[in-house]
Amino acid sequence: MTPKQNPQNQDFINTIHAVMDAYDTISLSLFQSQSMTLSEKNDATPVTLADKKAEETARHIISTHHPSHAIWGEEMKWGRNKQSPLPNTAEEQFLWILDPIDGTRSFATGNPLFGCMIALVSDQSHPISAVSMPALKERWMALSPQYSVRITPSQSYTLSSSSCSSIKHARLAATSHVLFNQKEWKLFQNVSQNVALTRFGGDCYNYLSLAAGWLDIVIEADMAVHDYIPLIPILTASGAVISDWNGNPLNHNPLSLKPAKNSKQRILATANPSLHTQVLNILNTPYST
Repeated sequence: MTPKQNPQNQDFINTIHAVMDAYDTISLSLFQSQSMTLSEKNDATPVTLADKKAEETARHIISTHHPSHAIWGEEMKWGRNKQSPLPNTAEEQFLWILDPIDGTRSFATGNPLFGCMIALVSDQSHPISAVSMPALKERWMALSPQYSVRITPSQSYTLSSSSCSSIKHARLAATSHVLFNQKEWKLFQNVSQNVALTRFGGDCYNYLSLAAGWLDIVIEADMAVHDYIPLIPILTASGAVISDWNGNPLNHNPLSLKPAKNSKQRILATANPSLHTQVLNILNTPYST
């Protein structure tokens, strides 16, 4: 059953849907285009016109409906109505986090497993978030701490992670081996040797698949805040567990979060606490570079 929302939360959810609608329209208008141009950012990651247009449009929508809220986006970093970039008052202790195209490599090569992500975090309330998969016509949302959902054109599905409690039966995924350094890759292989199945590729869809019970473990490195924060509410509401490789929770409080540092995280997400403990043991925590 869909939980009732208070008026403020419903207002935020309406804004999220407006941003998702814009994301879908912009990304699909450029998806699988033979004339697509690909640029490289300062951090050597790819970016397309769709990334930039989608974030610009999302910022306009959010600023129109919530002019005092802070915004952090992958392409434009901090911004809030060309004023102070950080929250200052109680009303402003809301932070929108945008990843207009998660999986730009997938998007740029005509692969439908790219997603458009958004989260609203605050020290006053539980975060809410959404991921749109435009090419798949799916929208995944966390509407409360105990409820996340996959929405398709024909039906909605409440998300529930798998009950797999033994690593030897688990299904493992990561986006790409090139995102691990040498030490990280060795640790990943140590886990991979103990599971039933390992798959590469998928970007944010790996985490959504975990929330749906289709995967059991996702291990990543080199993840920025916009890559993982929108996924946290969806995962935890499904019963899944997400942390860094040492088992520490991932911070999503806007007042202590410092996205401007662009610090990268090593991410472990699993279907349940028992499986999480088993994987952490193999990753040999604490882990240091």
